[in-house]
Amino acid sequence: MKRKDQSTSKEARADEFLASFPWQKSIGWTCLWNIVFVAFFFVAVAGWNFIIHRCLPVPDGVTIAQRYGATVDSLAFVVGMVSAWGLILALFWAIRDPVSPKPATPKPTWRRGLSTLSWAILATIMHFLLDLGCSLVASPTDPNKGLVKMGNPWLMGIFIAVVAPVLEELFFRGVMMNTLRACLLRSSHRRVRYFATDIAMVVSALIFAAMHQNPSAFLNYFGAGLVMAWAYEKTGRLSVPILAHSLHNFLSVLLTLFFGI
Repeated sequence: MKRKDQSTSKEARADEFLASFPWQKSIGWTCLWNIVFVAFFFVAVAGWNFIIHRCLPVPDGVTIAQRYGATVDSLAFVVGMVSAWGLILALFWAIRDPVSPKPATPKPTWRRGLSTLSWAILATIMHFLLDLGCSLVASPTDPNKGLVKMGNPWLMGIFIAVVAPVLEELFFRGVMMNTLRACLLRSSHRRVRYFATDIAMVVSALIFAAMHQNPSAFLNYFGAGLVMAWAYEKTGRLSVPILAHSLHNFLSVLLTLFFGI
């Protein structure tokens, strides 16, 4: 009886999600569009690097930081990354499907805010425990530490702790996970529909890990992606993984800046 109630609750949440999320494309088109999103990101980054090196020419063997200073180098990096993620989100907004008006969202209250913070703190703790576990198995390198040290530490710190978590969660959980879940929930196969959310969580976490291009820390990023997806699924609020991601990165930046860890 309990299992039947859980299944009914899961179906009700699935119906509510499908009614509110603007994506009605098939699995084929969904996979294709997500490939386009990822490819578009790398093309945008490459295009921005080309523009920067045309506008800020440097001699062979010299970096932009050495020629123009760490702040200019960091600013160019931040603008490029924000532009690339922003273009992807704009592309999704342009191709989304029309949906019926969403039901009115609950007004923010101190209880809702406290709930969001509590879930975010729990996800952050899980993230750090995951980092600790992975460090016992392997010796992953943290690219965030390199980014903080490679340019203006405060500018890069703000990007890593605030800007990157917002943009990454909007795409990986808000777009990729949700588009995959939406098309799988419309499958004619009952088992596919039942595990739609789980499949979407795993696939989005895998792509999240792969796009960081750090093989030594792949398990860290994959686990982090699963934690953020789990927090989002449990609460239905994208603000929870955004805040958790931001808290984790903020603490990591502080440890790097003040303790060199």
